[in-house]
Amino acid sequence: MTEFEKLKRAQKYINMLANGTDPISEKELTNDSILNNVRLSRCFFFVDEILKKVIANGGEVGKRSSRSTPKIFVITEEQKDRIALSENEIYLSELVNRINAEIDESTSKKMQLSWISGWFVKKGFMDESFDEKGKRRRSVSEEGEKIGLRKELRQSMYGTYPVTLLDKDAQNFIIDNLEAILLEK
Repeated sequence: MTEFEKLKRAQKYINMLANGTDPISEKELTNDSILNNVRLSRCFFFVDEILKKVIANGGEVGKRSSRSTPKIFVITEEQKDRIALSENEIYLSELVNRINAEIDESTSKKMQLSWISGWFVKKGFMDESFDEKGKRRRSVSEEGEKIGLRKELRQSMYGTYPVTLLDKDAQNFIIDNLEAILLEK
């Protein structure tokens, strides 16, 4: 008997108890039976409703969205071929958005920027450090510059911050190495 079948049987037994029936003999519970107590009966009805929801949810506890989130990132060769690369430099986040625009979200989890930047650090294309506030900063290394990455400092009302820009070669490099990036995330 599977766990799901056990869950269905438990719900059936609880429902029978809630309705004043012995689930084993299938006879009506006597009035003096502790299992026929009004407070226990209410409890059984409550548990019965919860079990019905869990069963309707495929055995999962909690709400399931109408569009369940896939567990892994999946991209086909055709989808990779459709990713629009820019002749101009773009942010890494922009390339991630372009990758995600081509995947089928019903069958694939979205690509995460941190997967790529983490892989870049592991492979030596980016260096990782922490600023004076303890915030992690990643910057382009010499090896990263060779593949088309470029660091640029930007200014905001909160101070300067680095951004990573990708030329077309770097964009192609990422697309060509998606499988390797995914294996090491």
